[in-house]
Amino acid sequence: MRAVVCVVFAAIVGLACDTSPKTFATKAPLEDLKIYGGDEAIADLTEGVSARSIVGTTLFADFEPGWTPEAAEAHSGKPKEVVKRGDDVTLFIYERQGRRVAVARQNVVSSNGGSMGTSFHLEAFPSEGFEATLPDSLRELIRSKPSLREIHFRSNAPGDWNIHLHLQHGRVSYVSATTLPPESRKQG
Repeated sequence: MRAVVCVVFAAIVGLACDTSPKTFATKAPLEDLKIYGGDEAIADLTEGVSARSIVGTTLFADFEPGWTPEAAEAHSGKPKEVVKRGDDVTLFIYERQGRRVAVARQNVVSSNGGSMGTSFHLEAFPSEGFEATLPDSLRELIRSKPSLREIHFRSNAPGDWNIHLHLQHGRVSYVSATTLPPESRKQG
């Protein structure tokens, strides 16, 4: 569990954690690929490559990371359904523009054991064959490391998103997106 919390924290603030990652050689557009605990990978993207463009600009319809369920409802009306995932995540699911998208509200505990907080991110559920739309280097990573459960990638492009591919049985089960404060982004 410590490695998962650390990897999520590292993905959010762009810092390395003490989990002894293994570094792997990469091909564009991936750069500096590290795998933590054998099941989570973090990669920065090469200069000029947008994380958002890798998964396609329409995957999340017109929703934005960081929207609260209230902001999504004001923009798009009531969700089609509300689903609890475990004790800490609630999904407010919409179907728009032929896409299934969720605004996710997650209860989080700070890494130092402090108070509980709430974060918001987007989740999109791509159609069958989504992997074929990904760059060769990501498809190869998914095929060569069947134990991976998540791949996080980010860029230093202003206004870009952090993208997280959530894998199950070597396939993308859903894609999540978050944003970072500008001062947390990797320096180019």
